[in-house]
Amino acid sequence: NYATYYVNSKRYLSIMRYLLLAFLPLFSSPSSNAFPTTNLSHKFHRLAASEINVFPYKRGVSLVQNHHRNHHGKSACSNQYYRHYLPTVFQNTASDDDESSEYVQNGNNVKPEGSNDDKIAKKILGRKQRVKGGYNISLAGYAVFASLFASSLNPTGCYAASGMFLASGVAFILKGASLNDRLKSDTYKRLNMALGLYGLIGIMARGALQRSIVAQKLWTVLSFVTMVNSIKGYGYGLKGWELTKVNPVSDLVNGTKSYISTLLKIPNWKSGGYLLATLFFCFIKFSKLLEISQMLLRRERGFILSSRLFRYGKLMMLSTLSFTLKDAADRDRLEGTTFVELNGLVSIASATMAVYSFDRSLAFDGSSAVFVMALCAFNWVSFFLKK
Repeated sequence: NYATYYVNSKRYLSIMRYLLLAFLPLFSSPSSNAFPTTNLSHKFHRLAASEINVFPYKRGVSLVQNHHRNHHGKSACSNQYYRHYLPTVFQNTASDDDESSEYVQNGNNVKPEGSNDDKIAKKILGRKQRVKGGYNISLAGYAVFASLFASSLNPTGCYAASGMFLASGVAFILKGASLNDRLKSDTYKRLNMALGLYGLIGIMARGALQRSIVAQKLWTVLSFVTMVNSIKGYGYGLKGWELTKVNPVSDLVNGTKSYISTLLKIPNWKSGGYLLATLFFCFIKFSKLLEISQMLLRRERGFILSSRLFRYGKLMMLSTLSFTLKDAADRDRLEGTTFVELNGLVSIASATMAVYSFDRSLAFDGSSAVFVMALCAFNWVSFFLKK
């Protein structure tokens, strides 16, 4: 039938192609710099090249050019020869005059220069845009929820909104770091880990939004997007936008060693102040974690557990930001844009914590929060006064 005839014809033509290319040197002179001008040789060259139309390989042109380059010299491989003798083959390729001649270099098939680089550049651009979009979602989403909680204008609502305010501010900082290719810095790796952990805690604490099912679902989606995007941001900071192979365990081990060594040194008074702030937030954080553990052992669920998780997430963010500021103070980098913004975030969050603590008659927590607020506000305002 017709299908069998077509398949057999394709097979026969393929065999003819290899035979023609095998015996092609017999009809031409290998030492010449151009194709021989005998009619017989032109017929065989034309027949071999016309095989491209029958078998449309992606780089079929380079197969024939490669053969002619090896046996007839580089000048014989120019597109002018093929367009002169094979107009049917090149009738639709007038625009790539230079490109097809570059497929063959030194007798080997080579891709056009820059093609792989363009693909990699597009992938990197797509990764940057997706990470930037994730940070934008976190930035806007947490800002909206913070505004809703703070709209009540009571100490409890403002204190609850401060954690979301911190997450929104950290997302803003990380967005700028992604645009400027600075995610590989230890500072932004630490911030990505804190924001991702805040998103994970937010998923577990969604029961605190029990008054509105819609708000609870939106909060869950926002927390999930934040967690995933922060993991990706940390991964791009670790492996680069090209995703080179790097062992994350060694990075975490080195980060832990750096964390311990940073806590053990106090080069200046600002570093000492941020160390006290870090220890204060860590103390409250671990006490809150112990309280949550006891509630889980008693199998307590519901709004109370979710509210404790909310507070733990906020304290985790505050302890991480305080430690980041201490590390910057050790290196005398507090005037950097990132650390100025972190000082502003921590000072505002500490102010809400102080108001909440004094409203609940928690003198130690309130006075400690006032100290942290004063320290961060001083370094925050002094930066603008120097300008």
